[in-house]
Amino acid sequence: MLEKESTQTNAANERWKNLGSEAFKSYDKSRKIFRDLNALIVQDTFGAYASPKDERIFEIGAGDGELARLVSPDIKRRLISSDLNPKFAKMIQGKNRDLSVLSADAEKLPLRDGEIDIVSGYSTFDILPNMEIAAREIGRVLKENGKFIHFMDLQHTEYFVNDILGSDKRVFPNLSRFESQNEGGPQYHLFHSYAKVEDIRSVLEKIKGNYELYDLVNYYLEEPAAAYREMNTSGLEIMARALKKRGVNFTPLDYPMLFQERVGEIFSGIGFEILKNEMELREKTLNSDQILPPDMKGFNCVRRRAGMNIFINGPDIEPGKLKLISELHVFVAEKK
Repeated sequence: MLEKESTQTNAANERWKNLGSEAFKSYDKSRKIFRDLNALIVQDTFGAYASPKDERIFEIGAGDGELARLVSPDIKRRLISSDLNPKFAKMIQGKNRDLSVLSADAEKLPLRDGEIDIVSGYSTFDILPNMEIAAREIGRVLKENGKFIHFMDLQHTEYFVNDILGSDKRVFPNLSRFESQNEGGPQYHLFHSYAKVEDIRSVLEKIKGNYELYDLVNYYLEEPAAAYREMNTSGLEIMARALKKRGVNFTPLDYPMLFQERVGEIFSGIGFEILKNEMELREKTLNSDQILPPDMKGFNCVRRRAGMNIFINGPDIEPGKLKLISELHVFVAEKK
């Protein structure tokens, strides 16, 4: 088991090191619409849990530097950003000349025991191949009563999904797309869903004649993490629709709630006190929908819940106005 986990960790780290900056373009497209709302959540959280005495704030998995964009100037002055990929570290440094940046593995931090006041991350923890190892490493470098502050604004990776769901289920992105009618008007939802492995296996005989589909389904059953990563979203959606037509049942997933439960379990298990583990919301109303990309137009309210967009036509919103609502998952834990 340990050998398999080590192999998976090494493979995941190599993939991350080989990524280029273009990997963040799709994230930035939606993030920039909600960035000022997310900045309010981030700054309010640091304001509540970081004291002026917390001089060393270390960020893991900085990616393209989203956290550095959102924090206040005072927190940024104390921030040390790191990423496993040297290219990302160099990119962040190029955008932030006054920011301390280095390349570092979140599971093997180049820091002494107990030298950091706060460890932070922004949509980072779920992309780590082994969250338990990373949590212990965070605990090692934190001072007594030091804090881990993490924000989540994206849907979660194959590592987190497979860790949570276990070997008897498989996840499929954006399977549930439907409009529903309620008191607030029609709503358009995008939900990830999961199916049980036994249900998928039960229909394999029905798809044997479709060799390409049969091979892809078998690949996903045998190597879920690799298949989830290698098949793009549309490929998984096509597979899911084909399985659904053949009688496979799917259950919608609530990723933020799953992450909330899992991250709480991990840090409680190593002796941290959980100070905050919940969704935080901020909203604003604009004069038009001109900032929205074409796939978001036609609605007067867009709610982004940790990376899942919910489109609403609400009767309480004035004509010509657009309401934006952003929800981040916020996690704060203190080392004891």
